[in-house]
Order: sequence, then C-alpha cells, then structure tokens
Amino acid sequence: MARDGARLALAYQGQRLLENVQELAADLDRPLLLPCDVTSDVQIADVFQTIEREFGGLDFLLHGTAFAPREELSRPFLETSPKASASRSTSARTRSSRWPAAPRH
Repeated sequence: MARDGARLALAYQGQRLLENVQELAADLDRPLLLPCDVTSDVQIADVFQTIEREFGGLDFLLHGTAFAPREELSRPFLETSPKASASRSTSARTRSSRWPAAPRH
C-alpha cells in the first residue's frame, strides 16, 4: 500500500515494541507511529484523534490484536490450544467493538 502512495499509521503496544515498529517503518514515507494499548480506552481515543488530525480520517483499518497465556507462547503458533485460540478471538472482538467507526471517504 505504501508503494502505491498510501501514508501509513502503525500502532504499537508499549515501549518494548516500539523498536520493532520503527524497524518496520524505516522504509515508509512519513509514517505515523502511535502507542496504542488496546486495553486503554484513552490510548484508543488518542490514536483516532491523532489520525483524524494528521490524515483527516481513515481510508481503511487493518486490525490485528491477540492474546495468549504465557505458557502457550512456548509452542509453535499452529499448536496453540483451542482454549487459547478462543481467548485470543474473544479479546480481539471485544476490544475492536469498542473502537469508533472509521469515517468513510
């Protein structure tokens, strides 16, 4: 998308992941990097306010958030138990349903 002219905003959860996101964004044209812990309504609101101010709204949103218990992370992803998979899906659905609707342009 960036190669086709899209300006991207990338969100990250906490300082621990900032370096990874900076590395991903290194080749992008003027990326917007935003902290966003999806368990924080304040940070979610801040992200959308900043995007509205910087971009005038969203054209699309790619949302990928997940949760798994620590013990599940020691195995390959495909070996994640059904219980952990359910908690990931429930967590993502619950949080994403709280996000404001993106304006359509």
